[in-house]
Formats: sequence, structure tokens, C-alpha cells
Amino acid sequence: MQAALLTKGRTYSKHAGVISGFSENFIKAGTFPKSFGEAVQRLRKDRELGDYGYQLSVTSEEASNDVATASEIVDSILKYLHPFVS
Repeated sequence: MQAALLTKGRTYSKHAGVISGFSENFIKAGTFPKSFGEAVQRLRKDRELGDYGYQLSVTSEEASNDVATASEIVDSILKYLHPFVS
């Protein structure tokens, strides 16, 4: 997401800023589907739960789904970035 944001001259130092900036510059603009915004929020929540949630956990199935979702988002961003790097 940070690489995509660089194509718009945007940089952020915190996860929340990157997510917000990506939503504003790409999801609301229609470059990427709205479902990506929802997925990124869920992925962030699950990552924070995995890192800091000592009494709660992400199931193996949820983790597998998160990896598949993240891969889909990364693949779409790489396709978007292709003209900028070729």
C-alpha cells in the first residue's frame, strides 16, 4: 500500500495513516474495490489481535483466509504498480 501511495506523492509513518491514505486515494477513488478497504481493516484487527491479544486468538482458518486476502490485495497493487516500474 505504501508503494501505491508513493505514486500519488503520499507517505505515512504509521499503519493507521497508510490505511487511511490508501482508502482515501485508491478505494474511494475506485482504483481498488471497496471490499479491499473492509479487508484491510479486518487484516489489521487480526494482526493486532495476534500481536497484542493475549486472551484472544485468530483461528487457523481465519489466518489462512487472511493470508489469501492479503495475497489478493498485494497482487492487485502489484498490477497497479507495473506501469510505474517498467
